[in-house]
Amino acid sequence: MPRWPSKIFFHDFGTIAECFQCVEAILEAFDFLHEHRIEHNDVLAQNAGVNVITNNHAWYLEGLRDPLRVRYALYDFGHSLIHSVDGGWSPKEMNNVGQMLNSPFRHLQAQIPSIGLLLDDLQRSAEEEGVRLTARLALQRFQEIKSSLTTEQMQYPVHDRLWDRKNGKAVSKNDRPQQLPSNFVKWTEG
Repeated sequence: MPRWPSKIFFHDFGTIAECFQCVEAILEAFDFLHEHRIEHNDVLAQNAGVNVITNNHAWYLEGLRDPLRVRYALYDFGHSLIHSVDGGWSPKEMNNVGQMLNSPFRHLQAQIPSIGLLLDDLQRSAEEEGVRLTARLALQRFQEIKSSLTTEQMQYPVHDRLWDRKNGKAVSKNDRPQQLPSNFVKWTEG
């Protein structure tokens, strides 16, 4: 029986709407968990999946995120905790969610600056001053951003693949990995 791969961010997003569907699904999942006093406690991209089964060696495939068909999920609840009172989860939980979403979606701030601000607020450490976002507040802010966009804006194409945190810039879909041999790059695209 096939299982959902953990390559949630490895295939290309074609439009803003496709990106937003993924972000919203993840934020909704954490809102649901926290509403039920559950802390996932192992927030990593490898613990999230998408219902697209492809060749394990194929990355950055296009056209796999049809909003009418694609579904996202969280799994690996082996480190999860159930708290006896609301708000018992670690403040780092939403920080980790922000870190997970940063690389695949930070580049959208060039088109939608408020996404960058939301990611910044999600990634605040427990020691930093400012707004500490709960899952509910993060989801509400995200939905406000989403509702401020027109249908036409939601269909804008996404030109970048991800955010390179080390270099502080977006990585274009046209950029090839520099450190890989050309025959490897050809093999993965083929």
